[in-house]
Amino acid sequence: MDQISGHPAKAQCEPDANAAQGNNGAHRERQLDVSENAEQAQPLPDAGPWKELPWTDGLHRIAELGAWRWDLKARQFHYCDIAGGHLSRSDGPNQVNFATLIVNIDARNQDDLAAFLSGPETASTIKSLEIRMVGKDLSPGRCLHLTGQWYETPGEAPMMRGVVHDVTERKKAERALRKSESRLAEAQEIASLGHWEWEIESNTLYWSHGIYEMFGRNREQFEATYPNFIETIHPEDRDLVTGGVNDALEGRAPYAMEHRVVRPDGEIRWVFERARVFRDNDGKPYRMVGTVLNISERKQSEEERNRLGRIVEDSWNEIYIFDAESCKFIQANRGALANMGYTLDEMRTLTAYDIKPEFTEESFHEALHPLRDGSEKFLIFETVHKRQNGTTYPVEVRLQFLAGEDPPLFFAVINDISARKQAEESLRENKELLAEAQEIAQIGSWQYDNAAAILKYSDQVYGILGVSRQDFEPTVENWLSLVHPDDRRDAEQNVRDILDDAVELNSELRIVRPDGAVRYVHQINLPVTDGQGTVIGRRGTIQDVTERRLAENEIRQLNEGLELRVAERTRELRDEIQEREQAQAALEESELRLRVMRDTAADAIITIDPAGAILSYNKAAQNIFGHAADSVLGANISLLMSSDTAAEHDGYLAAYLNNDQPTIIGLNREAVGRRADGSHFPVEISVSETRTATGRSFTGILRDISERKANEETLRKTIDDLRLTQGQLVESEKMASLGGLVAGVAHEINTPIGIGVTAASHLQEAVAALQSEFSGATLKRSDLEKFITTAAESADIVTTNLSRAATLIGSFKKVAVDQSSEDHRRFDLGDYIGEVITSLGPRLRSSNHSFIMRCEDETIIDGDPGVISQIVTNLVLNTIEHGYAENQAGALSLDISRAEDMIRIVYDDDGRGIDVDTLPHIFEPFFTTRRGSGGSGLGLHIVYNLVSQQLGGTIRCESEPGEGTKFIVEFSADAEERTS
Repeated sequence: MDQISGHPAKAQCEPDANAAQGNNGAHRERQLDVSENAEQAQPLPDAGPWKELPWTDGLHRIAELGAWRWDLKARQFHYCDIAGGHLSRSDGPNQVNFATLIVNIDARNQDDLAAFLSGPETASTIKSLEIRMVGKDLSPGRCLHLTGQWYETPGEAPMMRGVVHDVTERKKAERALRKSESRLAEAQEIASLGHWEWEIESNTLYWSHGIYEMFGRNREQFEATYPNFIETIHPEDRDLVTGGVNDALEGRAPYAMEHRVVRPDGEIRWVFERARVFRDNDGKPYRMVGTVLNISERKQSEEERNRLGRIVEDSWNEIYIFDAESCKFIQANRGALANMGYTLDEMRTLTAYDIKPEFTEESFHEALHPLRDGSEKFLIFETVHKRQNGTTYPVEVRLQFLAGEDPPLFFAVINDISARKQAEESLRENKELLAEAQEIAQIGSWQYDNAAAILKYSDQVYGILGVSRQDFEPTVENWLSLVHPDDRRDAEQNVRDILDDAVELNSELRIVRPDGAVRYVHQINLPVTDGQGTVIGRRGTIQDVTERRLAENEIRQLNEGLELRVAERTRELRDEIQEREQAQAALEESELRLRVMRDTAADAIITIDPAGAILSYNKAAQNIFGHAADSVLGANISLLMSSDTAAEHDGYLAAYLNNDQPTIIGLNREAVGRRADGSHFPVEISVSETRTATGRSFTGILRDISERKANEETLRKTIDDLRLTQGQLVESEKMASLGGLVAGVAHEINTPIGIGVTAASHLQEAVAALQSEFSGATLKRSDLEKFITTAAESADIVTTNLSRAATLIGSFKKVAVDQSSEDHRRFDLGDYIGEVITSLGPRLRSSNHSFIMRCEDETIIDGDPGVISQIVTNLVLNTIEHGYAENQAGALSLDISRAEDMIRIVYDDDGRGIDVDTLPHIFEPFFTTRRGSGGSGLGLHIVYNLVSQQLGGTIRCESEPGEGTKFIVEFSADAEERTS
């Protein structure tokens, strides 16, 4: 026998040399004959030697390796007892032909085995094949692995020899492992979990698929190393993570922490990492294994809960939580404690009905019953609360039942409605006073909404029209139906006028009440407009002036009759006294008309003598001042004046009578009146003087302008608030642009500084290595030369990148200081704008825009550089924000020229341009086309104000859609000329 190699002896394996030479290698194309006519297998002459072969004992039995050989010429398959067992042969060591061999082999593998045993390959070539066996019932059997090698012996046919091994259990284990790994991957994906392993000495880091997904990285494009992992961590958390890793490696603390990672798209995610460090026998860490859990949703929920808690705690509404059974307070926010005067511990000793005097324990539980039984989701009711000091105040309670809590709770939000109640009471009183005043004056008010086509009357209008609110629908058609037929045509024309134009109407007409009574009414009809001047409705008053008109008619009739009687009685004396009678009649008629006008006028009409005594006092004056006529006639006019001017009035009047005071006759002026109850109110006065044979008198027409003053004050406050808000927004816009520069420059500086730090760190390591070799006396010339090269390269990298960072910082510092200060100095305009563009470099590069600046040499001006910086910054940022479509690269340019003492800056781009409707409004405050995307509408307004006010210059814009936009700025180079 040969050596223990698992092969038969050479004498049995060497092929016929002549056959080998005659075939000249043709055996490579020889096919295996498996037909029924193939040479029948012959039994081994003696099976005993197979049992005695060395390879049938020892280690191959422990491994269950079975030996076999294939005789290509005899087409015989020889096998040992172990191989026979694997091949489902029970005849021990034996030999069989191919047809017998494949009886227990899966039909799908029979052709594979035929190809495996056909034609010899190159000598020493090792082949392998896996086949599946079948049972007697053709059920799946064991899986076998065959390994074989062709060899040729001179004078003998080619042989293949090899081993067979049962790999069934290994296959099962592999399938179980793949299934386990698949389940693990699915579980990690569901749980947003990933695992990693770090081989510390080789700095090899393995990430599971879940971590790549979590960090937004691609396995093919991202190399998982420890430095690259640190780069994925949020900058504010990197020291925390590296410190945690060092603590774990040094054995100071286990590695378990929460931190943030930044995905390539900028999204920030929170993760929780836990890891274990493996150490060798000397305690040195060699491997670190850990897991990563995505906790972003939990963090977001925590932040939302915390934010909601802060809102509830900081709310000045009273918010309480109390037990549903005992009604004892569990929690109260800051607003509740401040309003009630209790501490939280004191509140927890009270129940909800302790602070509500209107309720008892029984009535309070009864009121909450709809919430407990689920018939109501929440309750809203008004009651009063009692503070610790005993005072009470009205409140509105909004109550909700939290049945899912253990124990069940009530959640209450309380609004203090003291101000609302006072306002409601004041409004009710004012309405009553207005109604009383309108009833006395027989005046009613109305209003009409154009959009809703709804007409509303006050109660007094229904009384004037003689109809009831229940039976009469206030519409324009129904109103016209009440107008007297003779006046209806004019009334219809008035309706058309007010619907077509924003006109004011003041008219008088007759109406016919349902009972047939004819009444004269006086109308005042005013338009109501919105903020843009569009008429959105009408409002006005209707006053019953029937008595006045009847009095006028009666006086006219009396006058006519009186004239007839006088004419009849004095016909004989007409020639002598005609002029006197006519004059007397005209005077009497004038006095009567004057008296009627004075008594029916809406304004106060008061006449005084030169001493200031009141001679006449009409009905409107009684209504305005609150004094009855008989109580003021003969009294001094100072009775109706404010305390500040009453004592000085007589002196003013005397000075006027002595021609020492400028005249106020015929002029309107404002003063302060005093009512009977002592209250003061603003009035508008127009004074006229009358001179007769009996003396001089002064007549004043006074109008109460309280409402107008109140409206003016409200308007003034609104304008002041608007100006303040505009100023704050303008300042915020300025700081926002500076903030944008800070973010961009900070990102730009980070790169050269990071490169410099890396180069310095590399140089430090090289110095340490050189020092170690020097100390150990192992330093060689080549090592020193390598160190010198490394040091020079590192120093060059550090110097270059720090210089780049210094340039960026210097540019930004100069621009930032100028934007935040108002110092005047002389500076080169071209150089300074270049610094501004340098600070804007990050924004320009991130938007893929190019920028070209052209400037004449040494364009020196005197002024505030911060103004120039703000103008250029806003123009460039406005272009980036509005001038181009998303991801569109553009070309921006800025030309600076000087003609004598005038500076001209032309800034243009090749973007989308501005349409003809938008162009006239771009410099208006708060005008923006990006209102829903964060635009404030102040950028170009700030530029306009800076150019026109700070520089005393002009700015205009030229643009067409699709043709880009150009801004032309012109101003004086001399600061004194700009100021003048």
